[in-house]
Amino acid sequence: MKSFEEIFEEWHNEFPFLKKYSPSTLYQKVGPFLMGLRFDKPWEEEYRIFLEMIPLWHTERRMFGKPCVYDELNYKNGLQAIIDYRRHDLMFKEALEAAQRQYGLVLTPEIPLNDLIEYLELESERGAYGSKYIRQLSRCSMFETQLAIATYLNKKEFYDDTWKHIMNESPKWDTEYFNRITERTVEERIEEMHSKFDNRDKFMETVEWNYQRPRVAKLNTGHIIRVDEYTEYIPKLSWREKIRSIFTKR
Repeated sequence: MKSFEEIFEEWHNEFPFLKKYSPSTLYQKVGPFLMGLRFDKPWEEEYRIFLEMIPLWHTERRMFGKPCVYDELNYKNGLQAIIDYRRHDLMFKEALEAAQRQYGLVLTPEIPLNDLIEYLELESERGAYGSKYIRQLSRCSMFETQLAIATYLNKKEFYDDTWKHIMNESPKWDTEYFNRITERTVEERIEEMHSKFDNRDKFMETVEWNYQRPRVAKLNTGHIIRVDEYTEYIPKLSWREKIRSIFTKR
């Protein structure tokens, strides 16, 4: 049976552009965040995998290291990819294929901006677990991440489109649930996002300061590319939604 350290190294070999950040994480720097894989050990002799994005725009010490994206790996059938150490050699190929399918848009040294936006949109839906209440929190986190990317890239069109979506969606959020979970009103959360990104110089100074943290500085740097090809993301309808839309128009 392979040890966790051997399994960790085997995964690292598949994504050599990532570097070890901690005994259970492999990251790279990408624009205003760290991104990579976390290997979690929820039970003895079993592990599971998450793709994480760690914001570099927070100034509060207590906030650093808390992910804005925490995307658990699932197999094609939707089941969690929980791997037993004793069966790692048998399950590794399937798990790797699942990672490439689920994370392939962004788990690369060069990430096209449109692919990054599409991944964040898809992850926000996966992160909702079918619950409309959790979905609003997941969408709120996604919008903050998109605003950070737009601010970092100085991409006004993307920034404005994101705020348009925030203003369209936020009035539909369940304010009572939102307030209970976040201890803030929807309006306070929106104002908080605005204050984080309305001063780009201050934002960039914070990101650069976090880049100088010793463990962050040693990581490889990935890049967001094809920024000028940006187009507003349009969700792809499932076949059920397509049928529903046809009857709705009649």
